[in-house]
Amino acid sequence: MDSLSKKEIETIKQAQNGSIKAFDTIFYKYKNYIEKILVIYLQDEDEAHDLANVVFVKIYNNLEKFKNYNNFKGWITTLTKRTAIDYIRSVKKKMVSIDDTEQSIQLTNKELDNLYGSDMKEIYNDALNIINSLSKTSRTVCKLFYIYNLTIPQIQMKTGMPEGTIKSALCRSRNQIKNKLKLC
Repeated sequence: MDSLSKKEIETIKQAQNGSIKAFDTIFYKYKNYIEKILVIYLQDEDEAHDLANVVFVKIYNNLEKFKNYNNFKGWITTLTKRTAIDYIRSVKKKMVSIDDTEQSIQLTNKELDNLYGSDMKEIYNDALNIINSLSKTSRTVCKLFYIYNLTIPQIQMKTGMPEGTIKSALCRSRNQIKNKLKLC
């Protein structure tokens, strides 16, 4: 890894002793570096930006334990990668599995009234029936996007499908739903 100058080592030591100014210096020096690593892991710039803050909290909380000044960047890199992996694992646990999207999603009449009003209940149920009648790929993508509110990169990570396949499936699904609901 990169060898640190005496000034950089002194900055780290000052941050270890509680200097906010020194920690700010570390923050601004490594912010872009950490975000680039996180983008590689998460494939989402917004999530990477948010998770970078978590990494800096971990750096701040563990800085006093750090001793190997010649490997500071390596320590930050390892901490960043581990944070990204932990985050991905926690998101995967929260994400619905593709098999779960095969199950019909139904809301009670009361939930539908609260969400949409009684007039929209029929349209919601019709749209849900249409989604359930789509091909497996379109149904999965459509449910992950519209019902579970996943982004295209999240669907790509979850399913392993190429971005173009996901976008095509969404476009086809949207057109089929519009045509069947006569909303064109």
